[in-house]
Amino acid sequence: MSERVNWLSKFVCLVLFVCLPHAASYAQTGAPASDEDREKVFQQFLTAVALAKSNIGASYFAVGEYDSAMVHLGDALSIAPDFAAAHLTVGLIEHARGNVKAALAAFHESASGDTVGQNRMMMVHPDTVLSWAQTQYRGIVKDPPGLAVSHSTLAMLYGQAGYVVDAEKHYRLALEHDPQHADGYTNLGKLFTDTERFQEARLLYEQALSLDIDSETRSKILLNLGVSYMGADSPDEAIKSWRSALTFKPDYSEALMNIGIGFQAKGMSDSARFYWERSLDINKDFIGARVALARLAVAESRLADARMQYLTIIDGGVNDPRMFAELAFVYERIEDFDTALSYYDQALTLAPDATEIRTSMAIVRNKVNEYSDALKTNKIRIRHIVVEQRAEAEDMLIKIRNGADFAELARTYSTDGTSVNGGDLGFFGIGEMLPAFEEAVNKIGRGEVTDVIQTAMGYHVIKREE
Repeated sequence: MSERVNWLSKFVCLVLFVCLPHAASYAQTGAPASDEDREKVFQQFLTAVALAKSNIGASYFAVGEYDSAMVHLGDALSIAPDFAAAHLTVGLIEHARGNVKAALAAFHESASGDTVGQNRMMMVHPDTVLSWAQTQYRGIVKDPPGLAVSHSTLAMLYGQAGYVVDAEKHYRLALEHDPQHADGYTNLGKLFTDTERFQEARLLYEQALSLDIDSETRSKILLNLGVSYMGADSPDEAIKSWRSALTFKPDYSEALMNIGIGFQAKGMSDSARFYWERSLDINKDFIGARVALARLAVAESRLADARMQYLTIIDGGVNDPRMFAELAFVYERIEDFDTALSYYDQALTLAPDATEIRTSMAIVRNKVNEYSDALKTNKIRIRHIVVEQRAEAEDMLIKIRNGADFAELARTYSTDGTSVNGGDLGFFGIGEMLPAFEEAVNKIGRGEVTDVIQTAMGYHVIKREE
């Protein structure tokens, strides 16, 4: 793949398992969010934090740790002053402490917006208000989650928003309250992996594996353990971990996917392809494995295979501009420029500010114009394969005459810099080529191939394209 497309990802992301819900792993790239969109997302985040804080407060209240409960309830109310459940819990805590006046004030706040209800509270006995508050509390909170789950949920929210320190603090609190909380180890390990603290992540996953957990959970923790090894540039250990995951879950498509990435990192592309294909056999809708196969096919110049994979991805409903751009690049490589421009245009529709895609479109348009101008001036276009030994060149010639693709042979065997472009030397007018080239090319027609010729560079086989 040329330098121009280095912006396209060469590797598909490793798959991690997280016990609590996280953002989708297959991110779509588009135009930057507006200020209004960002503000809306932040408000949603604050709302979720307020709810999580209220739940932690309720959990502390349920176990009688009132001071800790009040800290978190205070945080919830600082974000959402009218949060009824938080006010109710505060009231119940104040009542349990014997602060009846403060309890009644909190219950009064919980009914904010209900003037009749608030006035009625002032007219009845405090015990009646307490009974009402307890009923309301049970209806809203139902069964408060355990402290480990509550802290993990809040940690997850902080982690998603990029507040790493706060996320780590609450994951550790979760584990402090329940050392058997496997989700806490898994999610804190993911946080460490995301921040490249791979050794700490491995220690957490190893602690989780020492717990009394079922095979399904064990296989998922081993998946994450492998990712932490991979992040530390230890592909052999990573592959070993992922293979261990398969012993507990033989049809684990994510583990197979990651094993393929491990072999890719070791330069073993055949093994990588084998595991990605196995992953797809188990889950035909696994986009990550299909993307990996498509990119590998491009890197190996198997452009027909790459095109098939990308079309399957796009036909499946994926609207990621990277996929459209990468498919466009495949069509560019096979010189179907109109189709290439069409897919680049679709990529730009999804990501209008992507300068790399815009640059690729400009290059393709320039090629189209150059070809048009060259043909108008009767220039000819040629490709060549150059090797060091005559016997090699003669072998290339036999393969070509037996139907082998000239450009693919050039990419694989040619020893000069044009190999990456399938031996394409571009357009030449009269007197612009090496004399030996011009003499040989003038004897053949479009689509034909010369005999072996020799220059100071080596031994050549030349094809006339235009």
